Amino acid sequence: MVSFKEEIWRVIHPELKEAVKPIVFVEKYDDAIFSAFKIIEASIQDQVGSKKIGRELLNYAFDEEDPKIKIYDRAGDNSSIKKLFEGSIVFRNERGHRKAPVHPCESFEECIRYLSFASLLLDLLTKCKNTLPKIESVRIFGTSDQPRAELKGLNFSAKTAVKTKDSTLQVVRSDTGSIEVILPPKFSGYIQVYATTIGSNQIYCDCSLVGSNADNMYELISTEIVLFRDPSCQNTYEGIVGGLIRATESGHTSLRIIPVLPNSYSAGVYISHGPYENRSISKAWYKDPDTNDIKSAWDSSLIASPEILGSVKGWQLSGIELLPSRVMCEVGEHRTLTVIGWEINGPVRRKVDYTKDAEWTSKNADVAFVKNGKLFSKKLGKTSIDCTVGNFHSTINVDVAYFSKGEKIKYFEGLPRLQKIRFDRDDNLYICNQSDSVFRLDKSGVIGKVVTIQNFNDYPFGIDCIAVGNNRELYVNNSGKEGILKFEWDGKKYGPPTEMGTSVSGPKKGIIVSNDGALYVAVMGSHGKGKILCILPDGTESSFDTLDMAIHLALDQDGNICIPSNKDKAIHVYKTSGEYIKKIPYDSSDSVSDILIDSKGRIYLTMFSSGTLISVSNIRGEGGFWTETIADGFNTPCGVAMDSAGKVYVSNFSGDSNSIDKIYL
Repeated sequence: MVSFKEEIWRVIHPELKEAVKPIVFVEKYDDAIFSAFKIIEASIQDQVGSKKIGRELLNYAFDEEDPKIKIYDRAGDNSSIKKLFEGSIVFRNERGHRKAPVHPCESFEECIRYLSFASLLLDLLTKCKNTLPKIESVRIFGTSDQPRAELKGLNFSAKTAVKTKDSTLQVVRSDTGSIEVILPPKFSGYIQVYATTIGSNQIYCDCSLVGSNADNMYELISTEIVLFRDPSCQNTYEGIVGGLIRATESGHTSLRIIPVLPNSYSAGVYISHGPYENRSISKAWYKDPDTNDIKSAWDSSLIASPEILGSVKGWQLSGIELLPSRVMCEVGEHRTLTVIGWEINGPVRRKVDYTKDAEWTSKNADVAFVKNGKLFSKKLGKTSIDCTVGNFHSTINVDVAYFSKGEKIKYFEGLPRLQKIRFDRDDNLYICNQSDSVFRLDKSGVIGKVVTIQNFNDYPFGIDCIAVGNNRELYVNNSGKEGILKFEWDGKKYGPPTEMGTSVSGPKKGIIVSNDGALYVAVMGSHGKGKILCILPDGTESSFDTLDMAIHLALDQDGNICIPSNKDKAIHVYKTSGEYIKKIPYDSSDSVSDILIDSKGRIYLTMFSSGTLISVSNIRGEGGFWTETIADGFNTPCGVAMDSAGKVYVSNFSGDSNSIDKIYL
């Protein structure tokens, strides 16, 4: 049975118990009290980093203007706490600086009362808000199997513990300003840092987003739409209505209508894709809720009964990602950085550009720094860039160096589903990505939309082919109407588009502009055939047939049209009149995804499946061509372009995570 004297030690602070229990055991009670309050003074000295003693120490620690120890938010409350510690000085001094205490301690019970007061003071010191751990931001990284979180904040230590609601996490690195922990796979919830029994502020972590892409989203924007059996909208369907949804799938957004039961749904929510009932409805029409235009709904469809996933207004930021993940550039170059924010809404997640909301810090601003998402390189060296949005942060490493021939570096990252890329004469890069817009990445590092197709939600596909003329006029394929849209540049902006190229039906793909302003367009045909559409500056249109499917094209140094043939594994060369001249073989069994020809006649081909950039050149003399691999390791390359300095750029198409690489030649 535990004695009363042993039981009472449970209320004494462990640090005091270890130091004074042996002294109390030999009944030197005043010595024990002196030692206890000496420990209090030493703890204050350690906490504030001072060798002052007595009241001078307390005045420094509890200074009203700059409190080193702040247990309460109100200054008056802290002043009262200071007086408690001043009382401890009296107890210590009369046992340390006098021959005998004015009030000597003569019993175990009385000694415990003094030690209990000392325990209270020591416990109050652990509640100091200036020394408690504080989480300021979190970065989620790692893999889906072993996600990690880097916490940045204040007052961390090697003894700090990181906990979730149900468990303690494994700490792999810790210092006063940051902690790295391993999270459970697909963990989603709040975590806290503990230095004592008191936890820090909570911060939300969602590692289910690590290594994943944004979800397909289906937003219900209109309900109870009347469905008709006939295109004149005279005869209605009974017991079934339409739900108009905005569907975002693989980065492409379009409108569609689904049949649902009446009074089942309200607009302004996200729904699942299905399930569907074992009942169908035949061909139907509806009137657009905004324009009242009559549109076809479907030829046949099962009746849908999707699950409501969440409100459109319920988005919450759950993490950020800084792109590119590493920057390599030369002195004086600019780079565009993109901050992608992961937002969640119940089970739905999406990516949103948060670049404008980010705050930037460079470890060595003399090497490189960031302003408004644009990185400026100043001198050779290495540094790291940290960006913060709310309670989330992300870090990248920057190398400013010289690069030798053949090296490949990441030039840009931040847009999904990259397709064709083209430079203008001023080295501004134009980008399309199967969306409704064309983006321009200025050589200064600024990126933004320059043109947008109207009523794009009704289009089955986005822009995937572009060309830029000598005066910055921009040509894009109009996938909705199988035409070409031309946008004129007025020196400040692009005007409304002019439609052309409708004299030949079929999907328009590769587009090229000659120096005299003539436009040549590859038109996909049927049964492995194709056409080249020619549009002269005066608007005259003509065409000629090609030997094989026409998808990509380029003009050589003599003004001839060159078309890769995946069937022939060669480049077919035509005069602009349509006369076939020759074929140039290339040594690859892969499919060509774009073609570029430089001023010396060297041909560059991106190979879609193998992820390589090859060149074809006439280095063996007349009639002989040599195929060479220039670079590899691309992720489904879809576009190739060259700047005025002869550097080659390749766009990578790979779902939600792709990039533009730069190759030094």
